[in-house]
Amino acid sequence: MRIDRRGKEERTLIFFRDKVDPDVEQDIRFIRDTLRIKPEVEEIPLTFGLPRPGGGDITLLTRSMWEILAELSAGVEVPEQDAAEGRATATPRPSGRPRALPIADIHSSSEQPANAYIAARYRDHWFWIDDRDLASKRVFTFLMVFSSIAETGAVPQAPIITIPAN
Repeated sequence: MRIDRRGKEERTLIFFRDKVDPDVEQDIRFIRDTLRIKPEVEEIPLTFGLPRPGGGDITLLTRSMWEILAELSAGVEVPEQDAAEGRATATPRPSGRPRALPIADIHSSSEQPANAYIAARYRDHWFWIDDRDLASKRVFTFLMVFSSIAETGAVPQAPIITIPAN
């Protein structure tokens, strides 16, 4: 992926490397076939919004922050008392279909968790992500970065390390 700047206009382009392992080459072929990208096309524009028929680009239509948080809520263990009192709706655990699984597992209990990656106390209950649940930790970290970008409109900058030289 690269950013192409021409004056004030900026475009994001996706390209595939020429010299790759056979496994990667097979993956690239699958992507090109699935997205109907002709083999001779070297750079594919990445755009945001609704797809244009015959546009020749890859178009992303992302969910809103509200939709992402609503999806995240499906993984929350709602305390029985809260569900019974109508304070929250417990989402039934999905069947074994992979796409039906919650994007993160958020546990709850009345006791403070011992092995939490992140934990918050709310209405006499603790809600947390288990420190051994790498997938949920990744989702939470992504959402933290994503929400900071949404708040400021800018990507957070990495720290700069300065090494003195004599």
